[in-house]
Amino acid sequence: VLTHLKQAFSQYKSIQYYKKKSSNLFFINKIKKKSLLIVANYQPEGTSYPEGKENNNHIDIISKIRAKGYRGTIYYKEHYDSQFFYLDVIQSTKVGIARSKKYYQDLEKLGCKFLPFNFSLQNKKYRNYFLPITICGTIAVERSLLGYNTIICGYPWYKGLPGTYHINNIDLKNLNLSIFKNSTKVKKNSFNYLKKIINKKTIINYPGTGGLQKMLSDDNEKEYKNKILKITKLFDIK
Repeated sequence: VLTHLKQAFSQYKSIQYYKKKSSNLFFINKIKKKSLLIVANYQPEGTSYPEGKENNNHIDIISKIRAKGYRGTIYYKEHYDSQFFYLDVIQSTKVGIARSKKYYQDLEKLGCKFLPFNFSLQNKKYRNYFLPITICGTIAVERSLLGYNTIICGYPWYKGLPGTYHINNIDLKNLNLSIFKNSTKVKKNSFNYLKKIINKKTIINYPGTGGLQKMLSDDNEKEYKNKILKITKLFDIK
């Protein structure tokens, strides 16, 4: 219990520091120079590690960006859920415990500026000014389907998706500004790519995993169980 309280207190201090330092929306509206934007992953979660492999945390990623020659401002948008103290039965889900005041101060030393929790790239006027960088977040999938590009740092299930560039394979020192533009070709090709790898290859979300609506029915339960059994047999899981 004491450990959980210490973690919660550290998270609380980090949240307050981030909110104090984050730029308001008025400032964001004044941004005209195209910039990189770290869209922080929900952490801890498999989309950071193991899927991120060697690029599993934002400090290392930003250090790599600097090592690759990028000298501009790097904007950082914290994951919205990192500001909450979720409870799972009787304990914290640990969301946001990888954050601390020092963590944000280290980001500032690397030249980062913070955007507020309520900032959203769904607003069209921001899409052409920021190039998001994610470890393995689904923001890359959403943007590709809209025709926009994203830099990924890990090795997600959608690896190879049109509109995504791996951080290890992109020139950040001489970044081509065309990467910020919308592309009808990316939009079309990403849809076809996802259709090929997902269509008729997913499992019905019978139990409502991820907080989604449960799909409770006898037929759905039967289908769900049969597919889970096929997977366990495929990988010889006892």
